[in-house]
Amino acid sequence: MKSSQIINKLQINELLGKGHCGMVYKCSYNGQTFALKKEKRLKQYIDDKNSFMWNEITFAQHFYNLYPNHFMKLFEYKIINDCVMENSNLPHKKEFNDSKYCSLFLYEYLPKMLDTNSHQIFVQLVYFSYITLKHGWYYYDFKDNNLALKKTNDKQINVLKYKLNVDEYTLCPIDYGYVVHKEQTELMQIMNNNRNYSYQGIINFLYSDFSVSKKLSIQLYHLKNKNLVNNIFASLKKTNIYKKINNYISGSFYDTLKIDKRNILELEICKLLYPNIFKSITPIQLHYDCKLIYERKIVKKIIKYTLMHKFRKLIKFLFANISQ
Repeated sequence: MKSSQIINKLQINELLGKGHCGMVYKCSYNGQTFALKKEKRLKQYIDDKNSFMWNEITFAQHFYNLYPNHFMKLFEYKIINDCVMENSNLPHKKEFNDSKYCSLFLYEYLPKMLDTNSHQIFVQLVYFSYITLKHGWYYYDFKDNNLALKKTNDKQINVLKYKLNVDEYTLCPIDYGYVVHKEQTELMQIMNNNRNYSYQGIINFLYSDFSVSKKLSIQLYHLKNKNLVNNIFASLKKTNIYKKINNYISGSFYDTLKIDKRNILELEICKLLYPNIFKSITPIQLHYDCKLIYERKIVKKIIKYTLMHKFRKLIKFLFANISQ
């Protein structure tokens, strides 16, 4: 990769989004559209070849070469030491904001996902997880804003030995800023050794509406109808899991406006099937308009395989039980 052959010549067209570390811009050069990711960096992490920054480069290059239909192409990258961040309100410590170092990553531009979810999308998320884990990598940033579409001329793609209908577009998770290899013990400690967190986002996408999945990883909303919630969980008092559920939701609050009671119960019970695994999962917010992609008995199986990281088995299960 020749560094900075295009980056220095880009025309910035618009701001696509911003996060904790920086911004992403839609850019153009010589009739081609790109996405430029600009992030603040600390000098010690630039020097550390095992940092998140270098992981992103390694991850993007490695997986695009192997699976170009499912990963973004990283064209170039550049480190600068005279960085001026256009938005000075990034939520970081003063030391970080005062840093003069930035990384510039030039990626192919991909349109974001539509605000909908489906079996085809979900299978590709699972396949993405299977691919990355097969090579020893954990991807920690599953959310709807990090999903894009990639044009292909194929009506179907291969997922293991199966054929999946994709209608000329494949799903491509983007933003590789939080990827960790299983052998990077220090970074795994930073992520609290929580391998399950990297797949929590997959569970969020069991819902058919992205406006719902956005809420799933957010802290629970303030309680609006305490009596309704109490009645729901009181119905479980005769079961041996009531105490566990009660302890789990202690101090948490559910937005219960027009909520489907069964959704709460089914999902909480699933989370308690493997208490040691599910313990660190962020509480899930269920919204009034949520609908599951699959039947609840299938959802239980999906959650089980996901949290056990048995993605190959999950793919086989989905193709055996769901017709396209």
